[in-house]
Amino acid sequence: MNKNNFIKNSALLIKHFGYWPKFHDDTILDIEIDTIPPSIKIKIESCAEKSSSDWNKYSIIHLILRGVTKLSIDSYAENIASIIFELSFKQTDNGVEVVMDSSTGLSFQALCKEVIVDKIESSETSLTDTLKSKNW
Repeated sequence: MNKNNFIKNSALLIKHFGYWPKFHDDTILDIEIDTIPPSIKIKIESCAEKSSSDWNKYSIIHLILRGVTKLSIDSYAENIASIIFELSFKQTDNGVEVVMDSSTGLSFQALCKEVIVDKIESSETSLTDTLKSKNW
């Protein structure tokens, strides 16, 4: 499915990676839920997949789900990293259905008016390295 048709700024991800990423085994760094206006901001750490030489580089992907009309959160566990098993986006008559199933941690389902790729940052340091430096 062509994400260019219904995910705003999807070209940023495609330009960065060379394709639309699967998000499998990526880590949710932060989720912010706002009620006015109803939106969800998601920050994902993704390991670079362009080539084997890039495995030590990480990308921080910022997504915004704007105009959230439904939200269901499952499988939340405190002090456990939320590792994405699958993150899917499906255009429906009522908006965009977003489903994140996790291997560990948080899972959710949401219906929103639009999904936006807000920005992408590159990093040489992974979440694991950051946590180690903070003695977690």
